[in-house]
Amino acid sequence: CHPLLVSLWEEYGMVVLEQMFNLDGEKADLIYKKQLQRKQGFGAFLRELGANLSTAKKLDLLPWKTNELPVPLNFADKLIRKAGDHGIASTVSMARKGNGLESAMGWAWLVVHDRTESDAWRFDSSSRDKGSDWVPALKMLWDSAEKILLKNQKDARGDYIVAMEKLAEISGAGKLSKP
Repeated sequence: CHPLLVSLWEEYGMVVLEQMFNLDGEKADLIYKKQLQRKQGFGAFLRELGANLSTAKKLDLLPWKTNELPVPLNFADKLIRKAGDHGIASTVSMARKGNGLESAMGWAWLVVHDRTESDAWRFDSSSRDKGSDWVPALKMLWDSAEKILLKNQKDARGDYIVAMEKLAEISGAGKLSKP
């Protein structure tokens, strides 16, 4: 079956991407060309593509893009997106590496997820103090993000917006743009 699909991909690959995954344009062209050169097994290719598109669609449900948010909210958003895509464990080292307000947000993130036991020494007292103040709002934000990303509850988007606005207020990030 694989040799047949490889031979047909050049002529029908774009049709497959459009009809099976609703992809067209530049994004479809990139995927098409990658598979044309790589010739990955089609079962694995289609499963991987489906999973990646599913995750991307879920992340698109979050109201703001990371680059639309001020510091440190953009860092919280990056942590949430990474956790939604790869799990909480994948965010721990990222949370430890922030500077300034990102460090405080990283501390808050670790507190929210009960990952602080061996990490307190990595954060200065100012970051721990600020981050500790942000924990309730960040917890609200994560809870609503978890509903959107992991439990497919699209109606939690409003809760996410409220929680992000609360975190913006508490962190001093200022008024947010409309999502």
